[in-house]
Amino acid sequence: MHGEGVRGPDEPYVPPRPLEPPGEFRFDRLGPGLYRPEVVSWRDDRTYAGTSTVCAGDHGVRIDLAETGRRDVPDSLPEAPERRSLFLEIALRGSESRPVASGEAEVWQGGSRLRERAWIRDGTVRTTALDQEPTWLHVHGARTGTGERLGPAVLGPFTGETRRTVTLPPAMTIRGRVPGPDAAPVAGVAVSATLARPPNERLSLVDDRTRTDATGRFTLDGLAADLYRLRLTPSRKYAEPKPVVVRGGADGVVLRLRLRR
Repeated sequence: MHGEGVRGPDEPYVPPRPLEPPGEFRFDRLGPGLYRPEVVSWRDDRTYAGTSTVCAGDHGVRIDLAETGRRDVPDSLPEAPERRSLFLEIALRGSESRPVASGEAEVWQGGSRLRERAWIRDGTVRTTALDQEPTWLHVHGARTGTGERLGPAVLGPFTGETRRTVTLPPAMTIRGRVPGPDAAPVAGVAVSATLARPPNERLSLVDDRTRTDATGRFTLDGLAADLYRLRLTPSRKYAEPKPVVVRGGADGVVLRLRLRR
């Protein structure tokens, strides 16, 4: 019995591999999304096949096989196209060359697919990715060991092995408030800041998110001096407003809510 490769939305081909006794399979290092594992097996002169749609991270997936006819498959599966790995090692620094102590680094591929979240260790991001697609690195929420908050960075596209040192800019903030139809403050509204003009328009990069406090006020931190699209997610009582574009560092932003009709 053999396990065929899997394929998901905008995903590259995952090489096939044989099933492990007693008929089990496992695919590692997949990006988030839906996949379609395809299983082909044969016994004596008969062939069997089955498939299913699953989500990355699912366990205990069961695929029932149905007879498809007489054996017409080769004794061995064809080799998948060669897929080389791209190695990234990006040293992150703040002011006075202080190394970044914490933060989040997202690895994006193909312009719109979040492949993985990488760790920042000893002030450095290390990760691998397939070099058949452009690779971007989105760093945000970074702090140095002294507590200095740093702005985000979008690095790439990378197409070959890369080792680089990057100095992150000082962090900017956006402050504002959310009133309701009667001008009273609305608490508990989710507010997010997404980069309005990323280097690749298919990237959806959120640099910070928060909620309004009891006075309806919010502060988004760790931003760059760039344009951001602010999006509100209120309770079902209110209609979700259209995103508003403001620049990092803006103060006194007012985002009004109206009742749902």
